[in-house]
Amino acid sequence: MRRAPERGELDLALFKRDAEETGGIAAWPERLRWTTSRRHPVDFRDDPLPLALFEQGCIYRDRAFHALERVGRAWHIVYTSPSILGIQAAVSAGLGVSILPEVAILPEHTVLDARHGFPPITDTEVALVAAPEASAASRRLAEALVNFCSTIDPRMVA
Repeated sequence: MRRAPERGELDLALFKRDAEETGGIAAWPERLRWTTSRRHPVDFRDDPLPLALFEQGCIYRDRAFHALERVGRAWHIVYTSPSILGIQAAVSAGLGVSILPEVAILPEHTVLDARHGFPPITDTEVALVAAPEASAASRRLAEALVNFCSTIDPRMVA
């Protein structure tokens, strides 16, 4: 989907990308955090560490693998889902640790960091990109999306 606007397959695309990337109409930062269940926390000493992750190809999944491999931590996937609601539920139930954007961390989650033995994660962003030949209607829609996304409180989204 990232290249679809360039190829003329889509007029607009909204997707997650590395925070340092450039281009597009607008971008909104996402601060990523390791999370576990507040009520049923994963034992951080578990070896391998159980992970609840999005499906293959997800930028958060890749972030988890790279961060853990960078510090030599063993892991295994215990749950996958294409849905943020599925990942939130799996973390809440104590199935595994995951990476979530701050806006998706629920009250029943606990944030993990270096004090718990978890490496830092590179943040991402949500980007809005338009095709070079996007229609005037698509450009107006993009403008409305930018206005809407720039005025909402991201903590109220999740």
